[in-house]
Amino acid sequence: MVFTGRYGSLTKGLDGNYLLVYDKNNADGQNIWLQILDTKLNMLWESKVLDNKPRSVPSTFKIKTIPNGNYIIAGGKESKPYITAFDQKGNRLWEFWGESMNTSIDFDLMLSGDNFFIGSTVITKSSQNKFTQKVNLIKFVPK
Repeated sequence: MVFTGRYGSLTKGLDGNYLLVYDKNNADGQNIWLQILDTKLNMLWESKVLDNKPRSVPSTFKIKTIPNGNYIIAGGKESKPYITAFDQKGNRLWEFWGESMNTSIDFDLMLSGDNFFIGSTVITKSSQNKFTQKVNLIKFVPK
C-alpha cells in the first residue's frame, strides 16, 4: 500500500493495528486524516482530524495510544497547539485548540502514566531584533 501525504506519524496500537496520522494535501494548507491499518496494512477505517487554513505554518502531527486503547493526536491548528482524542472506532471524543495561545512552530506529544502533554516551541522577537525560543507545556488529565 502506498500513502501520499506529508507531516505525519505512524505508531502501533494496543490491538496490533497501525495508526497513521498525516496530511493528505500537497498544496497550501493541511488536510489531516487518521487511518487505522491492520497488520497487512489494509485500511480498516479513516477519520478526518482537521483542515488547516492556507498560509498556516505546516505542522507535523503526532499520534499516541493511551492506556484505555483510545488515540491522542497533537499538532498545530493555524500555528496554535491542537490536541484531539478518538476512540477505537474512529469517533472523536473531544478536542482542544489553544486559539489564544502564542504562535508556535513545532509540536510534540508526550505520555506519562494517565496524563499527556503537548509541547510547543515559541519564538519571539524583541524590539532589539533578538530572538528568544521557549517551550510551552500543556498538561491534560483525562476524566
